[in-house]
Amino acid sequence: MAAIYDDAFVSRLIERYQFARSVSAALFGEILRDAALIYLSDKTNLESPKTLKDRQRKIVEIRKLAGKLETEINSLNRLDEELFWRPQRNEEFGILALALNEPPPLIQPELTLEELGEAISHNRDGQNPPVGIPQVVKSPYGHTIRRIQIGNGHAVFWLDETQIMEAITILQNLARHAAARIAYVKGRGGAPPHFALRTWVASIESLWMTHLGRRFTYSRKDGGSPGFHFCAEVMAPLDSEVTSSALATAMRGAIRLTRKVQRDGAAQAVRENPAS
Repeated sequence: MAAIYDDAFVSRLIERYQFARSVSAALFGEILRDAALIYLSDKTNLESPKTLKDRQRKIVEIRKLAGKLETEINSLNRLDEELFWRPQRNEEFGILALALNEPPPLIQPELTLEELGEAISHNRDGQNPPVGIPQVVKSPYGHTIRRIQIGNGHAVFWLDETQIMEAITILQNLARHAAARIAYVKGRGGAPPHFALRTWVASIESLWMTHLGRRFTYSRKDGGSPGFHFCAEVMAPLDSEVTSSALATAMRGAIRLTRKVQRDGAAQAVRENPAS
């Protein structure tokens, strides 16, 4: 990809569109080249309607399975529900964590709230914890358990019953989101899906909004918006067959989808927190 986007080309883009304040030239070039690589791969391998249909079917199946799992768990009778959740409810995981050998003070220091937040963040991201943060252990059922010293006490973390059910709901929502995006790239009324171009535009939209902090817009006035000119300039050396019309269509579609996702997210937040 360096042959398509050399350092001089990347530097000109940064200067022209004022990216210098928020991203280094090295990272900016890497993002563009990664998006280009994915575009070329998608254009070669994922453009057929059959491929898109197969991918959508698999995602929909994940949503259905997660939904069925949630329904089956929620429909357990009282006796079986207690039997199913008993290991969660008898606090044996906390006892397991308490049984861990006490590490020396220098290895497990008292933590501030900021350090505790960092520990939880590392645990969430699956990274190695910082020096001085105790390593995780596993419950017999696969739970990740972490015990952290805080002042004269400690905190023990593992997935509780509510979080497990929430995770199943999240799987359904993620699958719905993925299926909606695949349905979008399949196009409407038999139009070509242009999956590769639409995915590429979505990547450029993210780059534009994240590192410039500007809205990603398309307008026909004055020859097009800055976002459109940026997309056209970056796409030109990548694929000369992409027309201005196709690029404009992909941009408008990406913008509509982003706004829909934002509206749906806001509506979901209102439903979950009606008082706020």
